[in-house]
Amino acid sequence: AGSDSLVHLWDIRKQNSQPIISLSGHRGRIAALAFQKNTTFSIDSAVDDSNQWFSKLVLFSGGDDAVVRHWQGGKFLEALYGHEAPVRALDCAAGGPLSTGADRTVRSWKLRDETHLVYRPKIKGPVPLTSVDSCSLLSDVGGGNRTFLTGGDDGALSLWNTKRKKPIAYVPNAHGTGYPQATSPRWISALTAWSNSDLCFSGSCDGFLRLWRITENNDDLLPVQQISIPGYINAICLPSRSDNNTDGPPFVAVAAAREHRLGRWGATIKSAPNAVLILPLLNSSS
Repeated sequence: AGSDSLVHLWDIRKQNSQPIISLSGHRGRIAALAFQKNTTFSIDSAVDDSNQWFSKLVLFSGGDDAVVRHWQGGKFLEALYGHEAPVRALDCAAGGPLSTGADRTVRSWKLRDETHLVYRPKIKGPVPLTSVDSCSLLSDVGGGNRTFLTGGDDGALSLWNTKRKKPIAYVPNAHGTGYPQATSPRWISALTAWSNSDLCFSGSCDGFLRLWRITENNDDLLPVQQISIPGYINAICLPSRSDNNTDGPPFVAVAAAREHRLGRWGATIKSAPNAVLILPLLNSSS
């Protein structure tokens, strides 16, 4: 999705440049997409010339119109209203979507109850927060009990639980300073977490993908490792986790670019690739 206000769904088995279906409804740029993580289907059993591949897929999209739109099987189901400024990031598990926006809020949606919870990260600091640009669900154990991560343009990494209105862990200047001014904290532009584990990843424009470990008591985020990646990290993705996988993710996919995904806020990093990087990872025992 992008500035054409359309969501395009693709079949990666087809060697052509045309999407299977394009979904319309948003007004303005679309900046966030998330499939529901418990959605399962078989690509091998899909029929090439139909939309059966997407019939079971649940998708959420958000953009500059401040609306989160709910889709299933390529059909629009409902619009979720609440954000007062553009939606910047989405994630979704069985309990429903999680969204962040330029209104400095995080919203955990309860679709069955037709309501949502609102969380407001710290806005006071060396540089006040003006937008929450990234989020990732760490666990969703049901009953509305969710643990998640957020990051924004104040450079802070926050760990939350839906039972509390304040972060349970907070790391200021998680990627140091230097963007867009020399003394400014580098924005957290991308986050992801290995579901139901203590491992998470963050990205910015400091030249590193950073790995973090959540302490056993869920009260701190500790740096584990950093992987050199030039440019702006605009997205991070891990493969779906199977129930019997206890070794950690086998790889991480990183979308790196010369510019920030939301605009030319800082200098263009000409040495950086505009590419998706697939990085193999050691298992947790190593």
